Amino acid sequence: MSSASDKLFAIGIDFGTSKSCVAYLEHGAPVVITDSQGRRTLPSVVLVDPQEGLHVGWDAVNNPLRYRSQSFTISSVKRLMGKGEERKWGTLKTYPQEISALIIALLKLRADTYCRRDISQVVIAVPAHYDIHQRWATLQAAEIAGFSSVRLINEATAAVLAYKRDSKLEESRSEERRVGKECRSRW
Repeated sequence: MSSASDKLFAIGIDFGTSKSCVAYLEHGAPVVITDSQGRRTLPSVVLVDPQEGLHVGWDAVNNPLRYRSQSFTISSVKRLMGKGEERKWGTLKTYPQEISALIIALLKLRADTYCRRDISQVVIAVPAHYDIHQRWATLQAAEIAGFSSVRLINEATAAVLAYKRDSKLEESRSEERRVGKECRSRW
């Protein structure tokens, strides 16, 4: 049985063209979830190899199979989102959102493992210029990756929210310093 806090728990994903990142809020501050090697980002790369299958993220980047002639490396798939056409990458024929789902699923696994729970809610930062088709494809990718509740936020909006949070935090620290000085000067 899930508690109310589980239902309110969500992660945030910055699904980038070259690298992606996952975080959650702890006491109002974002915490980036690292992988087992301590890396904060995940390359937005998928390697397709006919004999060895699919490799995602760092496994794709560091895999010696990518130098085989029959292997194919997929990168910058974010730029193809929402185009509505199936594409062929080496021996694999699929839609960009299915490739994106592999990357998002790996970020979900990282978060599930770190937080020791199955996370079903996500907020994904997308470029402000994304049209309705690109946004829909991103929603599909997140659902394929295993999320049941997905929200999209413009990257610029995410930056403003982070700035506002940091400004409030700095304002609070300034107030604490001012009050501390006043208290010390009275004694």
